[in-house]
Amino acid sequence: MLKFEFEPHFIDIYNKFDETITATVPAGVFVMKKDGDTVTVSDGTKVWGLLAQNVHVNPGPEYALVSNDNRAYAGDQVGIYVSPGMFWTDQFVGTPQPGDTLYVTSEGKLTATKAEDNPTASAGVIAVGKAAKTHNGQLLFVYNPCVA
Repeated sequence: MLKFEFEPHFIDIYNKFDETITATVPAGVFVMKKDGDTVTVSDGTKVWGLLAQNVHVNPGPEYALVSNDNRAYAGDQVGIYVSPGMFWTDQFVGTPQPGDTLYVTSEGKLTATKAEDNPTASAGVIAVGKAAKTHNGQLLFVYNPCVA
């Protein structure tokens, strides 16, 4: 889940999402470049931006895809926030406190835990913003790609 409090002026819509996903990827995870114009869930070693929409597994050619809404499927172009903004998300681990620096985990989620060397499922090495507050299982944070 991802909702903006302050939406950035720029959203990247020119990258396609990895065709090899096996489950829905929720909005609010961080993505990285896989190759050329393809992005995938960040492994915590690189970050391109913040996924702005859910990406669903493509059901295949035997199903008609909905074309009159904003659903994205594996292989489709997706929206990615790549400039500063303020967001609510449920894609975080641990219990970030207001003012904590946030890092990207090996699963593309936010955490306030800094890893020693390599990112893990609960700790990260790349700083991407600051926690503002938590409420009802959601985190309000300031995304700033230049925070490091």
